[in-house]
Amino acid sequence: MLDRLKQIAITLRWLKPIALLLMLVSVVMIGYVLIGKSDIDADDYYLIPSILAALWSFSVFWSLHTFPSIPAKPDKSLGFFKRVFTRLKRFAYYIITIITIGLSLTIVVFTICALVITFLSLSNSYR
Repeated sequence: MLDRLKQIAITLRWLKPIALLLMLVSVVMIGYVLIGKSDIDADDYYLIPSILAALWSFSVFWSLHTFPSIPAKPDKSLGFFKRVFTRLKRFAYYIITIITIGLSLTIVVFTICALVITFLSLSNSYR
């Protein structure tokens, strides 16, 4: 599983600057809506999509930054301590993978809830 994630992250590394740019634009938009000199009632419908874009782009950027550095499986040619340290590093990446999956599922649930709230508020505003 780790080797597959490493290959996916290496293949999609071209998305990293795009995700970073989207994340920065989203954070600027969130700051503009919340702190800036905008009419909060007129621009608040940009807030939820900006938060969702920031969460998803951060998740993509962090995954593409973390997973290419997974060490390869240790083989018999390495010494005992090198194999142990490599296995410990890979175990840490397994834990990071579980945390990433949990965070992604949390972002999916948050996205569904936020989109339902957004569409309900938009449908109520047209009545």
